[in-house]
Amino acid sequence: LSPPVVGAIDHHALQLQGLKVTEAPGLFYGILGNMSVETHGWGCCCSVIAMKYKLGGRVPSTKAAGLMLGGILSDTLGLTGPTTTDYDREAVAFLSKHAGVTDTKALYEQMAEAKSARVLTDPLERTFDADLKVYDVVPGRARLVIGSVEVANRKIYQALLGKPAEELAIAIAKVGSIHADPEHANASLHVYVWVVNGWDKES
Repeated sequence: LSPPVVGAIDHHALQLQGLKVTEAPGLFYGILGNMSVETHGWGCCCSVIAMKYKLGGRVPSTKAAGLMLGGILSDTLGLTGPTTTDYDREAVAFLSKHAGVTDTKALYEQMAEAKSARVLTDPLERTFDADLKVYDVVPGRARLVIGSVEVANRKIYQALLGKPAEELAIAIAKVGSIHADPEHANASLHVYVWVVNGWDKES
């Protein structure tokens, strides 16, 4: 048996149906059901955890610092994304020291290129389904699925969008079937996937 979930730390809007739902990320701290829940409208959950280390006078291990650092750089697009906050920058400065990383930009670029290359070899439906949100805009009648695929450079971006239109459409349809409302077969379903070239700022 899996151990019970007793708490959650996150940086997204809350989507805990029946407990608490928020429209946008923000500060929340409280007990929901039998869980202690804490959220911050920062660029990455790892920033929240890193700042707990820093403010608590604790030192993360080299491996832990590296893992958290990688998470922040990925989520914030190397501290250039629109969700980046000063807390994320402070967390990166704190973690890079303990991870032994002197060039966080170079680390992010290596991570981004390695991650991006997979979108050309993984099944398309897996790529499209990797980072998305599902919204019941009209419960029981209309569901919206929005996903994004971030790639590191124009070569990978053009190669992904250059796949046959039929192959792209089939992958979108498969994502839709995964996230269709099983209790409302007649509900309309709209699936959108944005492909973003983070380095060249195009989508």
